[in-house]
Amino acid sequence: MVRRGDRLEIGLAISNNQNQTGNLNISGNLKGKLKFFQSGEELKLQTELKPGTSAYRFPIEVENNANSAATVSFGLQSDKLQDTFSYPLPIKPFQVTEQVIESGKIREENSKQISLKVDQFISPDTAKLEVTIANTLIAQVITAFEDVIKDDDLPFLETSASQLAIAANLKLLSQSQNLKLPKFNLEKIAARALANIQTLQRANGGFARYPAQTNSDPYVSPYATRAIAQAIAAKFPVPAALLPKAKSYLQKILANPNFESEDKVINPNQVRLDTLLALAELGEKRNDFVADIYRDRSQLDITAQSNLARLLIQLPEWKTQAIALAQEVNQNISQTGRTAVVNYPMGWNWLNSNTVAQAQAVRLCVRQGISDCDRLWQGLLALQRQGKWANIYDNAEALTAALEYSRTQAPGKITAKVSLNNQEIGKTNFQTENTKNFTIKPPQGKSEIKLEKDGNGTLFYQTTLNYALPTPQPGKIQGLRLIRSIAELTATYPIQQHSLLPPAEMLKINPGKVFDIAIEIICDRPIKNLILTDPLPAGLEPIDATFQTANPSQKAKSSDWQINYQTIGNDRITAYSDRLDSGIYELHYLVRSVTPGTYNWAGSEAKSLYAPEVFARTAAAQLQIFN
Repeated sequence: MVRRGDRLEIGLAISNNQNQTGNLNISGNLKGKLKFFQSGEELKLQTELKPGTSAYRFPIEVENNANSAATVSFGLQSDKLQDTFSYPLPIKPFQVTEQVIESGKIREENSKQISLKVDQFISPDTAKLEVTIANTLIAQVITAFEDVIKDDDLPFLETSASQLAIAANLKLLSQSQNLKLPKFNLEKIAARALANIQTLQRANGGFARYPAQTNSDPYVSPYATRAIAQAIAAKFPVPAALLPKAKSYLQKILANPNFESEDKVINPNQVRLDTLLALAELGEKRNDFVADIYRDRSQLDITAQSNLARLLIQLPEWKTQAIALAQEVNQNISQTGRTAVVNYPMGWNWLNSNTVAQAQAVRLCVRQGISDCDRLWQGLLALQRQGKWANIYDNAEALTAALEYSRTQAPGKITAKVSLNNQEIGKTNFQTENTKNFTIKPPQGKSEIKLEKDGNGTLFYQTTLNYALPTPQPGKIQGLRLIRSIAELTATYPIQQHSLLPPAEMLKINPGKVFDIAIEIICDRPIKNLILTDPLPAGLEPIDATFQTANPSQKAKSSDWQINYQTIGNDRITAYSDRLDSGIYELHYLVRSVTPGTYNWAGSEAKSLYAPEVFARTAAAQLQIFN
């Protein structure tokens, strides 16, 4: 793999074991925003055919606007032989990208103008403007799911279950509202999430939160089972043995919430309520322990009380209590002229954040059969930041609420037009389709986007400007700090460190060397559910020491035991810790320098999975590998 802006030398080895003589013609061809330094996309070289093995190097450059994949092809021809071959070269995006989003709706008025400015420091090759318009609410939420369901390097139970729930609900939403979602391969996303969930299933049928955990987690297992139920409703293929074992585990923790639990369950009623909700989504509506949960409902938070009311509505014998509890929940909702917002206490954890509480209030409103849940929905939208909610779990719960809320909305019969600087980009008749997306390369400087509608109904819109800032980017500290150190395998001191400021000099190393990469995590407060990602430059390859063929003399220094999980990808290292107290922790892994060239090296990143405001990044750098 390579990244945008990289310059590398592609090697070609030619063996002449029969000692043939004459001229050898070498031709090269590049596709996908690659070019040879001297000749562009094509190369031609005539040389003398030599005995034995000869090596050739061809410097190439990856353009700044390169996309996901490229192809490298070579052809060889002499008097007596001819051969051609090609291979794909994946182009990985930069980790540091910026995004500006504005969304809303046009109801009474017939037009809306949005100002846009692309500053000169933004690379024009990376700037992309997307405008989504629709006659349903999908335009207000679609961007929230473009990024969160792409993370395939987080093999944790909650993230996989949330990805599965999002894919299932997007499919159901697109079917119910006749939507086309070309950006999403929902079947592939669901299959990947189900595969991760299956690897986390333990012998008792429950699920571990992360790969290294040996026991099932009674808090998150019901949520994962709910996601599986949503996948079945969306008609995704689910492994045959997955659901029966999960259902058996739910029945066991319903009877005993501490069943084979790693830690004692503090709130058994919470586990039982979540289990009953999961079983209800599977079509098994039970009233076991409902009397106990309802009696102690004051000990439940607002989210759980909303869920309990929604469960009671489904049980005919509890209809009176359901109405009473729903009224109690409504007392915690503040009404304004535009929104209705749940009053939530501070200090909640990720299982019941303000977004989740608002989403459950929307679902309860719909379940009660109330015709106007619009202000609750607007309150949920108001919790978005840059078109997204705080984390993947919040996004999954919000989309579940969006699916149920959308069933109360009728699409409008309207015509819409999008213009940029008074030039029409496109026009859509929403009597034949429900959503339309336009992708534009914005000019530098100031611009005006104009949205116009004609007809009775509401036009929903979302404008998204994506761009990358010039490299190298400085580091960031937001409640957390990272330092990346690079040291030779047997050295005592590092040859370079990446912290807040980009290094003054480019790091230069020889090929074929092994290095120990250390990531120092500095916390001044306890942090839960920390995700660390360290992107690799294209010229380095990670060394997996767990292979039996690995060189036993090449070992990385030991990582701290608080790092619960670590995985090696071809372009990044990902690690996880469920809790870090105040202090300094280190993660270590080995890399080998391979391909000569000059490479961009993105900074290491760490964040709290359910509190993204706790965030850190090291400065980006550049690496040169040379003989």
